[in-house]
Amino acid sequence: MNASYAAILSTVLIITVLFALMIVSRSRTQKRAFEEELKNSWGKLKPRLFSAEEIKRIRRFADSSYAEELGKDAFLIDDITANDVDLDAVFARLDAAVSSPGEEILYDWLLRPELKEDALSERIALQDFFTAHEKERHDILRVLHGIGRLKGDSFFGAVTSLREAARIGSGRYILLAAGTFLSIVFLFIFPIPALISLLLFLAADFKVHIDAREATGPCLRGFSAILRLLDAADDLEKILPDGMPGTDKAALRGILRTFAPFRRGAFLVMSGASVGDSPAEAVLAYLKLFFHPDLILFDRMLSKVQGHEAEAVSLLISLGTLDAAAATASARLAYTVTARPALSSPGEGTSPVPVRIKAMTHPLLNEAVPNSVALHGPLLLTGSNASGKSTFLKGLALTAILAQSCGFVTAASYSAPFLRIMSSMALKDNLEGGESYFVVEIRSMKRIVDAAGVTDPPLLCLVDEVLRGTNTTERIAASASILRALARPHVFAVAATHDIELTYLLDGTYRNMHFEESADDEDVHFTYLLKEGRAASGNALTLLERNGYPEDITRAARRMKDGFLETGEWER
Repeated sequence: MNASYAAILSTVLIITVLFALMIVSRSRTQKRAFEEELKNSWGKLKPRLFSAEEIKRIRRFADSSYAEELGKDAFLIDDITANDVDLDAVFARLDAAVSSPGEEILYDWLLRPELKEDALSERIALQDFFTAHEKERHDILRVLHGIGRLKGDSFFGAVTSLREAARIGSGRYILLAAGTFLSIVFLFIFPIPALISLLLFLAADFKVHIDAREATGPCLRGFSAILRLLDAADDLEKILPDGMPGTDKAALRGILRTFAPFRRGAFLVMSGASVGDSPAEAVLAYLKLFFHPDLILFDRMLSKVQGHEAEAVSLLISLGTLDAAAATASARLAYTVTARPALSSPGEGTSPVPVRIKAMTHPLLNEAVPNSVALHGPLLLTGSNASGKSTFLKGLALTAILAQSCGFVTAASYSAPFLRIMSSMALKDNLEGGESYFVVEIRSMKRIVDAAGVTDPPLLCLVDEVLRGTNTTERIAASASILRALARPHVFAVAATHDIELTYLLDGTYRNMHFEESADDEDVHFTYLLKEGRAASGNALTLLERNGYPEDITRAARRMKDGFLETGEWER
């Protein structure tokens, strides 16, 4: 009997050791893989795919009052502009963050371009630090990677969910645990009654615990998020170099002291969530299932964290800022041509300095044609379909956003005042709201007209095809009036149009520039280069000819077009 017992014990011990060695080996393999990934991915763009639901979770922080307070000196990009310029795609392209807080802060940066120098200078200083200090960068990112991500929630959402969480009461769980324990004790005195009692208590334990875990699940995610942030703060407080830009080790220590009572005994609540992590985790999971130490201590943990939401969010911002700065530093190196923006604020009562951009490319295009432009007044763009007008407008908006949010631009140089950025481009019918395309257009333009009434900071507004959803006569009349209203000293208005009539009506108010193309016997070729003056070419009539329209139709159309370009009037 003793030999059998020893054999069983030895087998259990060997299996336990093998499990432990396997876990240690897997941990080391994962650590090496992550470190290798850090080295290989630095300075490279690896766009991720995000679902609409994931983006919604990531931007929960950006939509919060905390972000509003943090960005009180920033400009909020509205939903129309964000959709116009594909801001979510830009985020996905830049996102090299290794943790959920890093993603949440990076998204907030893009959504709230800064209007003052201080916050932006701090970000740039952090980027420069990460670029220049490889070892420190790896050490910091290794810690931040340990924070990870939460399945089905953002860190901000998980942390703030604790604010309104209700207590569950510990009395019944104490009674159940006591009943289970006493039933086990009495097995050695009254075996049959105690066994029946134990089975009843175990069944009750199982049901009550499963029900309670479902009720406390959201709070456990919040607890997990805060504990991960605190564990990372512990490690960072030890390794962050003194004087590192944008860091405050004293503030980290203060937050750690605040949450010290919350962390005591937390392993009993948070460990053993599954039975498959390790042998120790499996044992703890069963102990929790039948003796409820996690549910007994739940209210205590909740009481220690409620009332300290601001400190938890502050910690999220601090650690997320480090991660976002490292991600944007890597992105800055990944683009072939980048520059640090020269930004200024106009003095009171003075006109803003011009916007000057050299060799600008669209940050989402791998082989974009660079264009240079100087905006010292309103600009009207003409050109045929697919010639590059819309891409240029989006690139211009994104250049301004990147300059004021990430501290770099995909251009050879960029100088401008701090700008508010608004657009009206990729609009759609609002079928659910019962609004036609034209109504959506006029509402979109009205918000820009209203914004133009504010003189400080200056406004950069990008408009693609003003009021295209109505008849030609009213479209041209209304478009000319709206664009004239935007021609103000503090407004940098850039509009693209197919209506050549507008280039004549607004001549002297708007500077004319265009994109052009050339055609041969086989195809239409685009240069995507911005040139001075109104467009004199187009591809519509060429495409009619290529698709077999009768010659008398295309010849008459060309005669009317050439006559209008020469005289500014249509032939009857």
